[in-house]
Amino acid sequence: MVTDPGTKIRPHRLRPLASPRGIDVATDERGVPRAVRFEGAMRDVAAVQDRWRIDDEWWREHAISREYYEFELDDGTLLVAFHDLLADTWFEQRR
Repeated sequence: MVTDPGTKIRPHRLRPLASPRGIDVATDERGVPRAVRFEGAMRDVAAVQDRWRIDDEWWREHAISREYYEFELDDGTLLVAFHDLLADTWFEQRR
């Protein structure tokens, strides 16, 4: 059993886990990622490993419409990123 430490919760010290970070992505004419700025350098996408789409919360003021990609960069790094289709912006999805 865990004992109560007796300290108050400090909301100003809370932070979201694995929050997405904006990134620059260059795409081909079909919208498929071909290069991404990762760790300060533009890297080529060697292969798209997986791709899926999420459309959710359409009934709310801020709906979600995202196309996710898991791709391998030219140095072997695996990266998951999504294209926010409503805002037309790209994000790295951190794990």
